[in-house]
Amino acid sequence: MKLKVFGWLVVGCLLYVCPNAMGQAFSMDIKGSLTTDSTIAGIAPGGAPWTVTSASVTISEAGKVKAKIKGLLIPGPTPTVGPVTGVQASLVCGGTIVASTASFPLNAAGDATIKGTITLPSRCAAPIVLIQVSAATGAGTIPSGAGPFIALSGFTTSSAADVRKADEPEQ
Repeated sequence: MKLKVFGWLVVGCLLYVCPNAMGQAFSMDIKGSLTTDSTIAGIAPGGAPWTVTSASVTISEAGKVKAKIKGLLIPGPTPTVGPVTGVQASLVCGGTIVASTASFPLNAAGDATIKGTITLPSRCAAPIVLIQVSAATGAGTIPSGAGPFIALSGFTTSSAADVRKADEPEQ
């Protein structure tokens, strides 16, 4: 019995307690943007909807950013990244972009790995991480400070019914 309890303590530490104790400031899933998303920190969403197979971002208290993105694509009969060839991660605090990573390549399958270090503010209210277009081909120039966001930290529900269930009191 003691060994079983110890095992659960180790699993709990690895999944929940230890990441925060090891200086993790922020960790969240990344979701594709929609053309109907609100402008965030003065940055508009991309001109097409984007989907993500799987993606997450972590920022440590030391400002180390790690994002692993798989399948960031414009959906359709032939899903594509369009003209986008590079992305960057930007941290938004209280409605203002406070730091961004360098540009990292986005391949034709919609995969990218972002690893960099940013300077964190001493306090970050309402943190959001935007995945912004930082390089493109044949689509004109990307504005200084990167282009629109095509993905962002957050979550989605599978249906409106799930939202209603979450709002219902437990019995």
